[in-house]
Amino acid sequence: MTFASAMTNIGAHLAAAGTAVTPEVLDIDRGAPVSVNAPMIRYWYAGDGSAVHFGGSRTFGDEMVGERVTIAAYWPISDRAVLADLDARIFALKDQIKDRLLADSQLGGTCDDLDVGGADVDYPIVNGAQVAELTIPIVLDFGEAYTIAP
Repeated sequence: MTFASAMTNIGAHLAAAGTAVTPEVLDIDRGAPVSVNAPMIRYWYAGDGSAVHFGGSRTFGDEMVGERVTIAAYWPISDRAVLADLDARIFALKDQIKDRLLADSQLGGTCDDLDVGGADVDYPIVNGAQVAELTIPIVLDFGEAYTIAP
């Protein structure tokens, strides 16, 4: 089990979610956006913390850890007309992403379990332009992440 493999599987699920909505969201990549000219999905490492489903699991030789990942989708907003059906698009993509991640809670065996947090929607400025942003935090539980040396 490696974090890199888990991130690859997350990317595959995001690509499938993007093609399952109308209109499709085909621009999926790692890292925060620099600008938003078309609908896109981005995901990145967001730090570590406690394992969610196996919290406090520690043996004499290792400790469980939770690795946080942020998933964010963006839509450009050019005028008020764009906002007319944006709620439905955001809702549909949120459902597709959550359905896929929850159905593969071990990401093909690359983590012990995952927790999908609540989705948030905001309208930030990215590179001088207002966008719609959907964020979904997830935590990947990894066993034996840290070897505790005697």
